[in-house]
Amino acid sequence: MTTPRTDITRKGRWAVVGEGLVGDEFVSQHNTDIEAVEHASNWSAANAGKVARIEPPYYDVRVLVDPALDSDSDTTTDTTTEPVPETDTTTDTTTETDPEPTTDTTTEPEVMSIDMASIPSALTVGQRVSVPVTGIAESETIYFHLFDTEWGNLVRSNVIVTAGQVELLIPDVSGDRVLQLQYKTEYKAKKSVVVSATATTSGDTVDPVAEVGPEPTTDTTTDPQTPSDDTEKPQLTPGLGWTGPIETPAQIGERHERVIAHWNIVPEQAVSDGFTVGVIAHHLDGIDRVEIGANGGTWVSITEPSSNPRTQCEEYWTALDTSGHDGPVTLRAIAYPTQGQPAVLGDLTLYTSQVGAVLELPAGRHELPPQALPEKGWLTVRPAPGVAREDVVIFGKSRYWKGGNLHIQGVTWETPYGGGMCVGDPNDGSFKRVWFEDCDIKGRPETWWLASMFSESFYTDTKITNTQNVWNRAGKMLVRNVHIGRVYEDVIRSAGGLFVNLKVDRIDRGEYTTYHSDFLQAQRAGNLILQDVEVPSNEGQGIFPETLTDAAFVRVNITSTSHGKALQLMGTTQNVLFKDSIYDGGANLRDDQSFNVPEGERLLFNNVTAGRNPPYLPDGWDLPNVYVIPLPLL
Repeated sequence: MTTPRTDITRKGRWAVVGEGLVGDEFVSQHNTDIEAVEHASNWSAANAGKVARIEPPYYDVRVLVDPALDSDSDTTTDTTTEPVPETDTTTDTTTETDPEPTTDTTTEPEVMSIDMASIPSALTVGQRVSVPVTGIAESETIYFHLFDTEWGNLVRSNVIVTAGQVELLIPDVSGDRVLQLQYKTEYKAKKSVVVSATATTSGDTVDPVAEVGPEPTTDTTTDPQTPSDDTEKPQLTPGLGWTGPIETPAQIGERHERVIAHWNIVPEQAVSDGFTVGVIAHHLDGIDRVEIGANGGTWVSITEPSSNPRTQCEEYWTALDTSGHDGPVTLRAIAYPTQGQPAVLGDLTLYTSQVGAVLELPAGRHELPPQALPEKGWLTVRPAPGVAREDVVIFGKSRYWKGGNLHIQGVTWETPYGGGMCVGDPNDGSFKRVWFEDCDIKGRPETWWLASMFSESFYTDTKITNTQNVWNRAGKMLVRNVHIGRVYEDVIRSAGGLFVNLKVDRIDRGEYTTYHSDFLQAQRAGNLILQDVEVPSNEGQGIFPETLTDAAFVRVNITSTSHGKALQLMGTTQNVLFKDSIYDGGANLRDDQSFNVPEGERLLFNNVTAGRNPPYLPDGWDLPNVYVIPLPLL
């Protein structure tokens, strides 16, 4: 059976046309040339070696079929024989026998293994555990991961092979966990353990775990939290008000690349004393400090990132002292690199008194028609006191919102067929924000997007189940502590901003769409941070931008379970950092698709594993202006 050519979708780029088919008939259509070649080969083999043409770019694929093995072929005996190599016709009276196996005295390489049995099933926070390894060279890096039993809440660090073993320092987590040790993409081993919060009695000093990613928060309330036992961290006290704009500091040193930084705060919310405020910032050469000020008061300088107790994210943060202050607080921040161009973040306003409005819903199913939204503070839609999230369900289309701030908190949202929420006129000059907090968003294979055409979109402490696309034309974004089930097409499409503590269980188009799926696909992406992101099962492609500027991918782990690339860059790329990440699958820099790093610019891979073959870097890693730390041993 053939399919009309008019069924090719907008992403279908390659059609396989079988020999003998006419008119608009063709065998199949595909989203990648690799997929097209595979199907062309299969069709040719199944059709007696007929030619299958791939268009565009119009080339032929033909599988040579042995007539004797092809039931549909001509049964006439072909006496032509294939040429064989010449043999020596000299008579050898020695009876030819198979050679006896010889003993090979060459030492076989050690089988790669990590002795998980040496790890106790019961562990305590701060405990040190030595784990023997074999077949892995000295000074090699092994990734140490601790998950919860649902493969979420990842905490990670890197350990180094020393004297045939690695030493694990159990971080500050507790409960049932899965402990996994991984060497590049070649070896993984895991074990179920129980971690106790009881301090170890061994007398060892508990050091902070290097490069430990944050654990997603389980506190979904908006009540501010005070810093935990960090008495040395100064609080941020608001002044009397800013007297004017601040100037961007001059470039530091010879490097010119700009710091990539974002607020990890939802603006316009009401806060109380001790509310923590923070910035996530990265630079190719590292961050020297982040300075935060409030209403023109004394600036607070933070020199090291740490886990913010309110957000559970690794960031540069401090606590806000609002005692005695009533009214708006305008925050400003400057992120300084060790060398390069500092970044001045845009002003962010919070309130120390209640602003906006609240709409409380009883148990039941509710539609949410557009209504007037406040420009200061938020219209918060939430369950009435004592009503559980699963008992308040918003359904139906919620379209054509006008300017203002909409906050959906603590409810279940059943997305409609087609698109979800959207604004009326994105060009009417009004500023529009939407914020989903502590929500259970139940998608469907026909949900094209969740919330579209807003100026800014915020998703915090939220679960999203099956959906066709997640974020499409969503404006500037803050996505924090979000867990997504299955996505059929794209997760991030043409969106920018901050994505931190994000896990996507599965990306797989299945039978629901013919589009190829991607974790991130964007024509032009910039000022983008992905930090602590996990995609353990990706049937599509991973990172797939066409151009990329001012972007940082830090502790991003994507496992490709198909021929799709886990990492693929095309077009102009500049001021881009990949750090402490694993791209388990194909990876390449497509210089055949205009990939380039302009002279004087940089693309840096710092402690990154990519691809499935040595040196575990993207194909093209040695192109001009691409830098790798550490350099591979070739």
